[in-house]
Amino acid sequence: YPGIRMTREVLVKYLPNASNEQIARIISKKNLLYKEYLPRTKLNIFLASIIEQSRGKEMVLATNSQKSRADMLLDYHGMSEKFSRKVYRDSVDKREKYARLMPALLKDYGSIIVFENDENDIESAIGFGVGVNRIVNVSGWSDE
Repeated sequence: YPGIRMTREVLVKYLPNASNEQIARIISKKNLLYKEYLPRTKLNIFLASIIEQSRGKEMVLATNSQKSRADMLLDYHGMSEKFSRKVYRDSVDKREKYARLMPALLKDYGSIIVFENDENDIESAIGFGVGVNRIVNVSGWSDE
């Protein structure tokens, strides 16, 4: 499915009869092949330029990706050092990323801008006090 991020949730949706073991095997295979496909990934130049222009500001990455894959991707595109803090999918703390991130940030959510590509995560950010005018939906953004 081109253009769709193949997450566990997407696999379950498109393969409703797959067992948990089968889904786990697919994810394991994805993890093994991930590095091989990094050259096919594209950096979103627009978002990268915003990050670059925000020097001196705290830049926090909150992602639903596993740490190993996110770090590989960030390192590949030279973006890893741009973030002062990173929140990844966590196997121990199952709460979603904003539930783990927001309490650690300053309570002045008016200074936060969220760039998000997932409707559920947009709703979560709003639920934690980020104003809708502080959220940029980047779903479908590309540099092509």
